[in-house]
Parts: sequence; C-alpha cells; structure tokens
Amino acid sequence: MNDLPDDLIHEFKVAALAALAELRQLQEAALAPGTMSRLVRLSHQLKGSAGSYGFPKISTAAGLVEKSLAAEVPTRLAKLVAQLELATKGMAAPPALSVSEQAPVEPVAAAPAVATPAGPPPVILFGEDDPMVVALVKDRLEREGFQVRHLVNGNDILAAASAEPIRLVILDAKLPGLDGFDILTRLRKLPAYAETPIVLLTALTGAQDAVRAFELGANDYIRKPFSPAELIARIKNLTKPPR
Repeated sequence: MNDLPDDLIHEFKVAALAALAELRQLQEAALAPGTMSRLVRLSHQLKGSAGSYGFPKISTAAGLVEKSLAAEVPTRLAKLVAQLELATKGMAAPPALSVSEQAPVEPVAAAPAVATPAGPPPVILFGEDDPMVVALVKDRLEREGFQVRHLVNGNDILAAASAEPIRLVILDAKLPGLDGFDILTRLRKLPAYAETPIVLLTALTGAQDAVRAFELGANDYIRKPFSPAELIARIKNLTKPPR
C-alpha cells in the first residue's frame, strides 16, 4: 500500500481512530435500540477499509467484533473491542499535513484501453457507504482516467444510471435501503444495462453471497479487504473495448 498518497493514509488513520472511539462509547449500550446496528456497521466498515489500506491486524480485530455482534454475543464485546484497541496501538494519527508537506499526486495518463479518444473520460458509477473505501477507490480510478459518480442511496444510484452513459458499475452489497443485490437485479432488467459490467465490492465473505451475485448477473465479485492494484486491474479488464 506504499503507493497511496500520504494525505489519504492520514485521513484513514483519523477515521479509524474515530470509529474506535465510537465503538468504545457504544459497547456498554449494545442492547439499546439502534445501537447494535450501528456497532455492526462500524465494525463491518473498519474491517473492509483497514485491510485495503494496509492494516491487516486492525481488519482482523474488527472482523472479530463484527462476528460477535452477528452471533448476538454482546458479553464478549468489551474483550473484543479491547483487542481491536491493541491492534491500533502505535497507530496514532499524525498531525494534519500542511500544504507544503502534501506531495502532489501526478496525474497518470489514461490507459488506451480505458480512454475514449477525443471524448470525455468514461464514467464509473460507485455505490458505497464507507467514506474511506470511497476515498481509496476514487483516488485510484481517477488516476487511471475515469470519472467517478459516487452515491449511497439505492434509488439515487438507479436514477443516476438512467441519467448518463455509464461504463461500469461498482456496488457495495450492504448499502442502506436498497442493497447491492437489489440494485444489481434492477439494473439488469434495464435494456441499457444488459451488457454493462457490474462489480460487487463487499466485505461479505460467504460463498453463497458470491454465487448469488453471479446468478443475478454480476461480472465480478471482489471481497474487502481488497488490493487497490488488483481492483484496478480487474476494472481495466472489464472496460477493454471489444476486439
């Protein structure tokens, strides 16, 4: 992950420590209405983003918290959150980078397989509710010459899909409201999306989830945490012009 910009790593550390602080505050009220779902979402997002940013120990510890919550064993929560705190030991967020310290990211020329000569950059529609995953994926895609339309709400994603030509769609499976599977199903019913590449990018690890995605018409299923370089390679492969 050493090719990630320093400011992006800084943003992740700040967000991860904020999520951990909120987990600490919520753990004692785990049975209160609405608290459990928030705990699950926090741990689920931290599991996915930490591994993708190059912090596997944090990802593993957050995954254990999520599993405990899914199994409805809140009595173990304090112990598991303590383990997560241990995994973040030494990961203090550095001071905010000054403008002079931020190394500018040199724009990367769009690959011929992606760019449309004499035309606007191809648009990727991205449905994701974890802001750190959004920042990471947008950074890599935009450096490859894509435009990224990011949305969270399922109905907004469907509306955007009808508003302009979309080259590829990336969907998180666990979106609020309409989830990624619902959106995938509805997009495949639209004539304009019969052949458009659609990728699910998700922290769901069950084989049945991947099978369901492919049966509904997904072109690829990528699990979080993911390698940004591998994600880009898969997307570039799916967006190659036909021979």
